[in-house]
Amino acid sequence: MDRKACFKQTNDDHGNSKETIDRLVKGTSPLWIQLIILLLRAWFFIYDCLNYIPYELFNSPTAKLKRSERIKAKPIKDPDSPWINVDGPLTEDFPGVDTVDKLFTHVARLYGDKPALGTRELLEIYEEKQPNGRIFEKWVLGNYSWQTFAQIHEKIGRIASGLKSIVENDCRAVIFSETRADWFITAFSLFRINVPVVTVYATLGEEAIAQAINETEATLLVTSAELLSKIAVIGKKCPTLRSLVYFRPVHLSKKIATMDIIKQQFRNVMSLDELEAHTNTVSEVSPAGRNDTAMIMYTSGTTGAAKGVILTHYNIVSSVAGLGAGIPIISHTDVYIGY
Repeated sequence: MDRKACFKQTNDDHGNSKETIDRLVKGTSPLWIQLIILLLRAWFFIYDCLNYIPYELFNSPTAKLKRSERIKAKPIKDPDSPWINVDGPLTEDFPGVDTVDKLFTHVARLYGDKPALGTRELLEIYEEKQPNGRIFEKWVLGNYSWQTFAQIHEKIGRIASGLKSIVENDCRAVIFSETRADWFITAFSLFRINVPVVTVYATLGEEAIAQAINETEATLLVTSAELLSKIAVIGKKCPTLRSLVYFRPVHLSKKIATMDIIKQQFRNVMSLDELEAHTNTVSEVSPAGRNDTAMIMYTSGTTGAAKGVILTHYNIVSSVAGLGAGIPIISHTDVYIGY
């Protein structure tokens, strides 16, 4: 085939393709193709109706934009004064539930058999050397083990009763530990007996930790087994400390090497499990009032010395109510991850 014939064949193919496209555009395609196009159009129309109409009715972008642009707060007096919700101050989720312990007790009654705290079991720890020579510690974790609201509420009562035997009136307790279920349960046990909780970042240096203990004149220190080596150094700098409660090691095979030194510095030393088993009674009713100090939260100290922020029970309860109103997407099916 010469070049002229090849060129003519190419033009003929191009002409046929163009003719086919023109026929499709003008609707002169074969009947079976028109039928397929008609069915597809009908399907897309039905799909749009099933999705777009409910979307406009229940999740309209216009309505969402209006809600986001609405005035949500106003100053009490002048612009420099505190601001409050335009619907009035939100202070309680449930009338009369005005302390942290009352709030958790109420929630435990509502959701007793629902899962509340989940912890993954640590199965193995191994070291992995990086190309740059650094060694990273790797954890192999198992499945989550869950405690229900009712189980935690009962545990709080037992631990609170045990704490009563080692703390004095008008004392404060420092919790110096990583985030874990034991942290939460111990804090709420202290709320139950109206002992203010002093929170200290686990990453703070020894001087900052000693400062928080001494400033608050804490008599009880709660920590984890992994941090006891720091406590062995800090304890002698804090003369007000009398008792120490520690959480068992995350890895059960780990030995606590500094326990002899720790026992020389504190009058009472026991694990949280021992404290819970220390008494057969359960502390049910909290003497705390809404204006009592619930927590003294120490800052991270990134902009200077760590500072303690005082929060009453009503501060925390009101914050929970405000958070629920400000972020209404939170529901009973949501899960919070603490790490």
